[in-house]
Amino acid sequence: MPRFSALIAVTAILIAGCTGVGSAASTAPSTATSNHPSLDLTIVGGSGAGSYVSDPSASLNYCSHTKDGSWRVMYSGGSPWVSVDLLVGPRAAEAGRATDVALEITAGPAYLWIDQPKFRGGDAPGRSKATVAVRSDGGGTTFDVAATTPNRTPAGDGVSSDVALTVVCPG
Repeated sequence: MPRFSALIAVTAILIAGCTGVGSAASTAPSTATSNHPSLDLTIVGGSGAGSYVSDPSASLNYCSHTKDGSWRVMYSGGSPWVSVDLLVGPRAAEAGRATDVALEITAGPAYLWIDQPKFRGGDAPGRSKATVAVRSDGGGTTFDVAATTPNRTPAGDGVSSDVALTVVCPG
């Protein structure tokens, strides 16, 4: 999704969440499990290479567990600045469903977009690869995402990056 579309989507989510307006298909949180998840992100290769950690005071920083069982994490902030939009499918913790994950990251000049063909269908087969491991305990839910995807550029896909993302949504 182009950056401008992502900005519009985030704005719409925030407006819907603040006004209580939204449809059943809305990506706004329907049952907030916790606000202020922690993120630990490492990107190897490409223009966004580096390590990023979340800042708990970031203005966009939430984790939600929706009615259909899926999880949504949205974060934007930190130093260096990073934006993460993570969607984990409701059955991702089940055997054979570890690829039920979509991820969009903006880190420095890098724009990484993973939309698995068998999950939501946005990527062409083979463009990106991603898996998620889901662990829950009394302290919350942890998502470990491992991915490889090309950097999106105005000219098309560029150099590939490897992504390691750990998100902890407190219980």
